Amino acid sequence: MNMPVAVVLAGGLGSRLRPLTEVLPKPALPVAGTPLLGLQLAWLAGHGVHEAVIASGYAGDALAAAVGDGSAYGVRVSFVREPAPLGTGGALARALRTLPTPPERVIVTNGDQLTGHDLGAQVVASERSGASVCVHARNVLDARPFGLLTLEGEQVVAFREKPPAPVPGLVNAGTYVVRPSALTDVPDDREVSLEREVFPALLARGDLVTAYAEDAYCLDVGTPVALRQATADRIAAGAPAVDPSARVARSAVVGGGSWVGPEAVVEADVRLTGTVVLPGARVGAGCALVDCVVQFGAAIAAGTRASGAVLT
Repeated sequence: MNMPVAVVLAGGLGSRLRPLTEVLPKPALPVAGTPLLGLQLAWLAGHGVHEAVIASGYAGDALAAAVGDGSAYGVRVSFVREPAPLGTGGALARALRTLPTPPERVIVTNGDQLTGHDLGAQVVASERSGASVCVHARNVLDARPFGLLTLEGEQVVAFREKPPAPVPGLVNAGTYVVRPSALTDVPDDREVSLEREVFPALLARGDLVTAYAEDAYCLDVGTPVALRQATADRIAAGAPAVDPSARVARSAVVGGGSWVGPEAVVEADVRLTGTVVLPGARVGAGCALVDCVVQFGAAIAAGTRASGAVLT
């Protein structure tokens, strides 16, 4: 099967990850040593995608530097820079209009997520139905962070707002297979939301929107907590916990899914549990850090005790 080109929406400000994103844009943040966007590109390549267009905005040059031409991840990459925030819809429309030949379908994914679902099966489901949009959907126990989907069979009949109370449900997991011919009237010069504007408008005019349901691994890496979780998940899967250029004292303990980045220093008798030490940081002797993120280049005083904090 020839896989479609992918568009990765990576133009957000990463506000929930500040101050980390004051140094690097969110998709360039390291997840156990690999940029978040690099992990996405490798996942796309693993499903046979050969070309990806990155719709970038904030700190686009730093993002381009983080992944280069994509060859390290098995995908040929090009970048489309938005002149101002365009939202998911405007950014997609702008990216589509840079393609030399309009494709029949494109894969669309958000630049702050990791997923393990079967992308090939989602593309097949899209081709079989002929839908304008095929949404990856998954079941969650608490749908508050997401938008809920209402289905009739595989057909999406409503996109519902985030519920105010914790309820289980089927949610939009953020990967789409889209027919660009259905989006020709989406503007590319102002902010437009796929989820809140474009997709409901497609339903209103009678377009077929379907769901491909698979309860696979899926993580929105949009907060320090999620960055720690993604890091721990990669380390559990075999990624190194300490970068080769880092210096970690023999008496220090790096455990619980912790990661120590390039050129970082961890001094004697430090205990790290579920903690991310970003490149260039120094953790002083005797520190005990639980579920923390240590900012790029930060110097943490000896003896510091902290839990659940971003340390700068």
